Amino acid sequence: MDDLLPIGTMARLSDLSIRALRLYDGLGLLRPADVDPATGYRRYAEQQVAQAVLIARLREADVPLPEVAAVLTERDGPARRARLERWWSGREHDVIRQRDLVTALSRQLEQEMLMPPTTTHQISASVLAGALAAVLRCTSDDDSAPVITGVFVEPSVDSLRLVATDKFRLAVWDLPATGPGGLPLLLDGAVLADLLAGLGAEGTVTVEVSENAVVFRYAGVDVAVPTIAGTYPEYRRLLPTWSLPVPRALTATGSPRRSGLSGQRNRRLSVWSPHPTVCACGRAREAPRCPRSTTASPARWP
Repeated sequence: MDDLLPIGTMARLSDLSIRALRLYDGLGLLRPADVDPATGYRRYAEQQVAQAVLIARLREADVPLPEVAAVLTERDGPARRARLERWWSGREHDVIRQRDLVTALSRQLEQEMLMPPTTTHQISASVLAGALAAVLRCTSDDDSAPVITGVFVEPSVDSLRLVATDKFRLAVWDLPATGPGGLPLLLDGAVLADLLAGLGAEGTVTVEVSENAVVFRYAGVDVAVPTIAGTYPEYRRLLPTWSLPVPRALTATGSPRRSGLSGQRNRRLSVWSPHPTVCACGRAREAPRCPRSTTASPARWP
């Protein structure tokens, strides 16, 4: 019995603490070869060092104690290896599932941080119908350029701005609306045309603006207008730099045959104020007559 190893030596050779050796003795994973009945002092055989090292490595790999016991009860190395690989296969499946869940949750949290809250506006049905009728005239039907087939919507604190262009005409209409501001959106012009067909002269339309769509609620019917991906042209460069004391409508006369709004350097702009709107069109035949006029130099259309 003189060749037995003291518990301190066993701890140093196996990289297990004395406390862990006592725990594994109590669990039956690593019984000492000898225990002094008087002092309770534990001593181990040299052949037990390999098993102690195996236990230490299994615990370092976060193998749970019941599975460590199952590995140790196998009769030989190949059987122990097979048992360990079965455990790892199940653990790996759980890790992959957890990874996918965490990735999905991370993306969801990122979207929630970036996603603006839904904003709600109230607009008179007749006012909205007049605005849509005006701006939809200036949308394009060219499917190869989907951006200009839609209507650009810019929510602000006290208004909704609707913008449409086919690069020959430009319509900008500010709708008085109650509600907070929000991010601009480009809406599907065809769906807006369907919405216009169902609007009446009475009542109020509730407009809910979210990240991916705008929902128009009127007379118990919800119409969700999807967004169009893309960057809308910078229309503000074509608007006059001066302002009138009242809301105004602008129409620009000029030939559309050259390059639309990017054509001639100067145009005649007719100014009139029948509605709370700003409207500029590049086709003379569609511009109403007006007693007053001025000359503007629109920036080049992108």
